Amino acid sequence: MAVVIANSQIKPVVECPATLFIPIDGGKFAEHKFTAQFHRLKKDERDALQKQFVSGEIKTEQLLDKIVAGWGGMLDETGQPVPYSHAERVATEAVFSGMEEAMAISWFDHFFVHQRAAAEKNFGAPSSTTSGSMAPGVTS
Repeated sequence: MAVVIANSQIKPVVECPATLFIPIDGGKFAEHKFTAQFHRLKKDERDALQKQFVSGEIKTEQLLDKIVAGWGGMLDETGQPVPYSHAERVATEAVFSGMEEAMAISWFDHFFVHQRAAAEKNFGAPSSTTSGSMAPGVTS
């Protein structure tokens, strides 16, 4: 029998924040915040992709081809949302170098997080093994 977690927030596609840093005058960077939408993969699929990426078997573009379902916050010159596609992602990367890297970083940051770190991020409280109190419901 398989476990089913009934929670309407758990969906097959997960929307995660991402930030593209674009070089500007004075050696500074403008930040473009957007969302990357990732397919929820099984642990063995995620781990295999991570291993392939870290070992150099696949590049960032190939990784994103397997994990990205869409994006948000990408607008055209009139302010209208640009629908996600592989071709649009590649074209955006050609103009704004680093966009694909920002998406990959978002995936690693959000799908390879330790449960305790996730609880601290969500509730702003230290874990129950430290001197601080844990937010109600985090571990129970």
